[in-house]
Amino acid sequence: MKLKTFYIISLIAFTLFSISLISSCSTKNNQTNKDTSACQHIIVTDKAVTATCKESGLTEGSHCSICNEVFVIQNIIPKTTDHISVIDPAIPATCKNSGLTEGSHCSVCNVVLVEQKSIPKTNYHNFVLSQNYTSYNCSSCGLNVIQHGNADGSISGGNNKIKYYITGDFENRKNIEIVVYGTGEMPDFSKTDPPQWHDFLYDAVTVKIEEGITSIGKFAFYCPESITYCNFVMSNTVKIIKTGAINLNIKNLVLGNSVEIVESNAIGDINAIFIPKSVKKLYLDALGNESYFYEGTLDEFYQIEMYVYNNSISIKDYIEYIKSVDENLISNIHVYIQAKYIFDTSHYWR
Repeated sequence: MKLKTFYIISLIAFTLFSISLISSCSTKNNQTNKDTSACQHIIVTDKAVTATCKESGLTEGSHCSICNEVFVIQNIIPKTTDHISVIDPAIPATCKNSGLTEGSHCSVCNVVLVEQKSIPKTNYHNFVLSQNYTSYNCSSCGLNVIQHGNADGSISGGNNKIKYYITGDFENRKNIEIVVYGTGEMPDFSKTDPPQWHDFLYDAVTVKIEEGITSIGKFAFYCPESITYCNFVMSNTVKIIKTGAINLNIKNLVLGNSVEIVESNAIGDINAIFIPKSVKKLYLDALGNESYFYEGTLDEFYQIEMYVYNNSISIKDYIEYIKSVDENLISNIHVYIQAKYIFDTSHYWR
């Protein structure tokens, strides 16, 4: 009986000792310098973490789920330099809103890979007939016009890069404004084959050549019979003004600051003209009673070519020629040098 009791007590003691070992193993993570060799390890995998352009990663590892002993250390993987590109779609520009070019960015860190650049508003309009059938409205910006079309009069094809529209009250001949817009050279016309807007020139209070137009075509605005004073606004992209291009009831004319050539008889009678330094050939038939306001210096003004009596000569040679014929004729020429704007009379030369 005593022996049986001894075995029972020994069994209980062994059981308690085993439980103590397991308990000691399970609390090892919070203690130091403890032997884990008695732990019946349950190994679990520590999953790898992929490195991205935003955060570093980890290699695959493992540890004991009971005592947390590490068997395979997880090493740090540095951040990658590769991005996951996502396209930022282009946004077309309209006559109402500017647009954007196509770009891209990283979907992980949002860094811009290809920057989207702004596209300026286009000056092309999408005109549709209004409900009253008497005018047209742009479906994008709402601009109301009384006439529009391709500058050369074509419905489709032709020179459809150059267009025009007209605003105002044509019935009462008030506030007529003619706008030519687009890109490139304006078509040439003739006295017998005038542009579509010709009938409106008699009463036009404003003619506007917008940015993008590089030339003013022959006889484009030829209407010496016009009765309304007209303000002619020329963009800074115009380089050439062709024969007969501007002949309206214009008192003063400012040339765009990219104009290089003014052909013979290109401009009708005016009171004053502003000439930018860009002008190389000013084929007025002669310097007459107009007042000239030149942006550059006297030396630069002297170098401009003129077309006189079927000959191309410099303004300096022309002045010398006039003086040799009749010194008094030179008094009809009024030139202001280094003018910043029309009627800047601070530097009177002659």
